[in-house]
Amino acid sequence: MGPFKLTEQQANNFIAKVEKTPSGCWEWSGCRNRQGYGQVRLGRGCAHGTHRIVFFSIKPETSRSLHVCHSCDNPSCVNPDHLFAGTRVDNMRDMALKARGNTAKLTADDISEIRRSAGKSSQLAKQFGVTAGQINKIKRGEHHKNLTVRHRGERTTPRPNENPHDLCV
Repeated sequence: MGPFKLTEQQANNFIAKVEKTPSGCWEWSGCRNRQGYGQVRLGRGCAHGTHRIVFFSIKPETSRSLHVCHSCDNPSCVNPDHLFAGTRVDNMRDMALKARGNTAKLTADDISEIRRSAGKSSQLAKQFGVTAGQINKIKRGEHHKNLTVRHRGERTTPRPNENPHDLCV
């Protein structure tokens, strides 16, 4: 399959949904998937990642089988200077090097607070600096499975010969 071909109208509509931020990211303000990646439907086809549309429109010679990775780690960013092609292994390596994917920026107390909260995922995402998709995965127990909700007054330090992972955090 060749590069994405946008009509002039599609290109103008696309550009209208991009907001440049002080960080240098060009954030997609349109529809996003649960992980925070911009999505757009071209014609009657399926939805495509906005970062992929930008990347392959600028570098059509690149194999579409490759992942399009973000150097900025912002899934809604479509700035071509922040995008690079790589294999799944490259993407996983980049994720591990940056401690991404496991919501490493959240502390055990943050995880506990998120799980106890009745607040909206979008509000919690802004509060903690992660995506709403990550908040939902934490609430469903898909992230940080080894942690349980800590209730006030519960012990968080192990006794001698006690496995520290058995404690609430």
